[in-house]
Amino acid sequence: MKAAATSPTAPRFPAWAAPVLVAAAVLLAYANSFSVPFLLDDEGSIVSNPTLGSFWDALQPPPGGDTVSGRPLLNVSFALSHALSGLDVWGYHLLNVLIHAGGALLVYGLVRRTAARSGGDAGWFALVVALIWGLHPLQTEAVTYISQRAEALVAFFYLLTLYAFARSVESPAPFRWQVLTVAACALGMAAKEVMVSAPLLVLLYDRIFVAGTFRAAWQARRRLYLLLAATWTVLAWLLWAGAGRGGTAVAGDASSWPYLLTQAGAIVRYVRLSLLPTGQVFDYGTRLVSGLGAVWWQGLVVLALLGATAWALVRRPAAGFLGVLFFAVLAPSSSFLPVLSQVMAEHRMYLPLLAVVVLGVGALRHWLGWRGLVAATVAVPVLAVATLQRNAVYRDPVGLWRDTIRNHPGSDRAHNNLGALLMAQGDLAGAAAEYQEALRLRPDYLRALSNLALVLLQQGDTAGGLARIAELLRLRPEDFDSWVNYARLLEKTGRAADAVAAWEQAAKLRPAAADVRNSLGSALLRVERAADAVEQFAAAVRLKPDDPVYLGNLGSALAAAGGLEEAATAYNRSLALRPDSAAVHAGLALVLRALGRNGEAVTHARDALRIDPGLAAARALLNALTGGQ
Repeated sequence: MKAAATSPTAPRFPAWAAPVLVAAAVLLAYANSFSVPFLLDDEGSIVSNPTLGSFWDALQPPPGGDTVSGRPLLNVSFALSHALSGLDVWGYHLLNVLIHAGGALLVYGLVRRTAARSGGDAGWFALVVALIWGLHPLQTEAVTYISQRAEALVAFFYLLTLYAFARSVESPAPFRWQVLTVAACALGMAAKEVMVSAPLLVLLYDRIFVAGTFRAAWQARRRLYLLLAATWTVLAWLLWAGAGRGGTAVAGDASSWPYLLTQAGAIVRYVRLSLLPTGQVFDYGTRLVSGLGAVWWQGLVVLALLGATAWALVRRPAAGFLGVLFFAVLAPSSSFLPVLSQVMAEHRMYLPLLAVVVLGVGALRHWLGWRGLVAATVAVPVLAVATLQRNAVYRDPVGLWRDTIRNHPGSDRAHNNLGALLMAQGDLAGAAAEYQEALRLRPDYLRALSNLALVLLQQGDTAGGLARIAELLRLRPEDFDSWVNYARLLEKTGRAADAVAAWEQAAKLRPAAADVRNSLGSALLRVERAADAVEQFAAAVRLKPDDPVYLGNLGSALAAAGGLEEAATAYNRSLALRPDSAAVHAGLALVLRALGRNGEAVTHARDALRIDPGLAAARALLNALTGGQ
């Protein structure tokens, strides 16, 4: 961050003007984002999040791998938005934009103070950096996509940690700034895991820009660094309590190597988008590269960048610090630790973009002096317009997914999600085509397979729908819901024996599901396996002893199996719970007649007809017992 010589033609402005300009520019660039609807992960993190009703509940975010899992500060921030606007999106977008504007102000303050250490006019340099960083369209995913507030929020506290430290070493009373440094670091740990590198970056900042050596930094501020290291316990506890965020990332997983290779291509793309932000992609899908041959040159580029960072730490420490910041923030999600729900994501570049911007603007200033800053300033309105245009894409979910497919046709998830939107709009043919493309890209994509089965059934292609569900169950035989749906569809198509087998699989997966036991019993009765049906209905009754439907069905199965006295007992128990069941009265009348208790049979047959005059079986029985009288 070497400053150029002061120029007499370089602009001067009041101290308050630059922060006001940065904040106003960010607010204007995102003014058209406030009506962007909830998207993708917003459903689990916000819409169906049961903890947002109170700030106390929000301190314990729901587990399971949603964006908020293991991130209480993020969840509390969503609770604040919920308090502002309920499930109206404007309150969520307002806070996202304010967090981003706050981050841009911190960028201005941090860069200005750091650049001023080498002399010259740092104000204009910091202003240009803050405007480019704040208005760059690559930031839209972390600001406009509500759930990715996680990235903007952790970046805010990362920047606040560095800024507070920079103020502490300049202040004659550094204690309060050191307290803010530690507090910001701890809060960042509760926002997202990428905060893990912040204590080390503070130490590196001290060594390069303040103390000159690690020894001097440690001797001068040992207690501060011990306290910063202590904030790692916050992150460790949150990861432990949240079971590693629902297992969304597992070190040592078999996919670690393919994931690492995929990140080589991702990092090169991130850098390209930083320099030329065209062809942005909302969702890159979940496909990993097949091998080293697919990303060999990108791998060489990444190795060259790592090598340049190592060289710069020795020969150009300021540039080296930026390289370390770039890789340190990306490392938790863009290295060997698989995050298979998002193998690539542009929001990960939210804070690392700062390193690219500072290096780029710094290079122009170094080569051209203040005229280089003029050249960089030209990019500001261009980036602001690009951000407005990108936000407009987000406002139409169908258009957003079509844009994603246009720029990255290999995104299996984009095809699936577009299919879901088209199906909701009634375009079944379009939905089926998108699901089929998702399956072509990823044959084991279970959600797309399930969705395709559903749309085929809605189109009347029962055989095709059943075939897709059968394929789904072959790939995932433990999927209870699919077995239930498969069994019901088999029943509707008259394949009774196959339906029995499907219900049996569902019952094996959830033996304590009384409704499944009952459905299996009914299927067994249809194939005349009465004794087996009795066993299933009896199990259902044991699980729910006061359910009149299960008791009535048990009575029917016992009657079919020849256990007339037991059947009468089951029927009577059912009627004691629900006396207005015409079918149970009729069934009991038939059993009583078989037992020779004709008077009681007549009473129940009449009760059945009183409740349902159209019940033919009860009418026939009554006629037989009374001679039509």
